[in-house]
Amino acid sequence: MARATLYGALAQAFRPPSASWREEWDEIVECMDAALEVLAEGELAPGALFDGFELLRAASGDEERLRREHERLTRAGGTKPYEAECSGKALADLTLELRDFYRAFGLELRPEADERPDHLALELCFLAFLCVKEAQAEDQAELEILGLVQSAERRFLEEHLLPWVPEFCEQLRREQSLSFHACAAELLAQFLEGEPARLERCAHDQR
Repeated sequence: MARATLYGALAQAFRPPSASWREEWDEIVECMDAALEVLAEGELAPGALFDGFELLRAASGDEERLRREHERLTRAGGTKPYEAECSGKALADLTLELRDFYRAFGLELRPEADERPDHLALELCFLAFLCVKEAQAEDQAELEILGLVQSAERRFLEEHLLPWVPEFCEQLRREQSLSFHACAAELLAQFLEGEPARLERCAHDQR
């Protein structure tokens, strides 16, 4: 659940700053200290995670600045938070792959969402959802479901985030140094670095 909270915070960081964005962000921030405490008990360089989120929290205070920075994310010629643009995959094929992933867990994009399924925020939101399913399966000792969810997490990371997100984060940090989104990119890169090894340990434990 701590991992789901962090994935959810990072997803929110890359969403457009709509009218409800601030309220949703503040609700997430209230949960983050407890989530980071839990994550600090693992192997995720807790100091870096705490420091990274403090920078992100501090950078979130100026709403007008957030809107300007988000406009830069969607501007032509910049680093955009879309898998197709960053990975070079064909958008039509990628859209089908992602929709199949989402539908396998009963998820569909709402028509009013008006967003492509390869947006970074949606991919992170899906991982947050899988983390919740993982926690529920573990809590209820549903080992078969637990294995399926962890396998889905591993596949989704390997096929849809790890091939492009680290480079996206590096480019964004170069283009928007010290911005809110650059802070989010730094935290995301740190977090994703440890995810493959964690999921590999989970797979090993179930063999």
